[in-house]
Amino acid sequence: MHTRLIGAQARHVVKILRAKRGDNIRAGIVNGNLGKGTIVSMSARQPYSVDLRLDMPATPPPKLPIDIIVALPRPIVLRRVLKSIASLGIGSLYIINAGRVEKSYWDSTLIQQDTLRQWLIQGLELGVDTVLPEVELNRGFKDFVSNTLTPVATRYQNRFIAHPHGACQRTIHTSVPYSGRVLLAIGPEGGWLPYEVERFTSGGFDLFDMGDRILGVETAVSALCGMIMASHVQLKAGKYP
Repeated sequence: MHTRLIGAQARHVVKILRAKRGDNIRAGIVNGNLGKGTIVSMSARQPYSVDLRLDMPATPPPKLPIDIIVALPRPIVLRRVLKSIASLGIGSLYIINAGRVEKSYWDSTLIQQDTLRQWLIQGLELGVDTVLPEVELNRGFKDFVSNTLTPVATRYQNRFIAHPHGACQRTIHTSVPYSGRVLLAIGPEGGWLPYEVERFTSGGFDLFDMGDRILGVETAVSALCGMIMASHVQLKAGKYP
């Protein structure tokens, strides 16, 4: 199998990797296998191009048992979140509206499938993965909780809504095992409204916090996924009674 890289990918091979004809580089097919690409020809001047002979014997790594609901953040933050969830191996991301989400965010050119895909692929490249996360956009909070959340939530053994300094029922930390799938709901940087918290908790979500500090959305995504995965690893290793 052969393919040609152009644009940013070809430039990366030429200028960053400084690869030459005959070199092998890591390669993957979106939503397909992983392996290597042998450079059979290339243009080291603009417009850059790299022709590869592909050998793809490896399957991509499994997704984490974690999916995320996030209130639409600022576009610059959303780009970071998309890259993070793809590199971490999150399977599904539900981007929703909330009372403290600026309406103008929904007009951003980032909220287009082609642009979303671009940032997700950058995250896959970082994580050496090929399977794109599923991203669902939900512009109405009430529509999401009424029509999407109920059937989705039943697939998870653990459901958490981040709500700092609230009357929290649980605090996530690695000394507690979280077996099974986890669904996290992370709000806007201004926080969830009381009505929104009530809709989640009435749907079986536990409130949680991570202590005294308020985290930005992209930091919360990475920190929470890391803590929950640490718990999964310890549970799998038999370190809990």
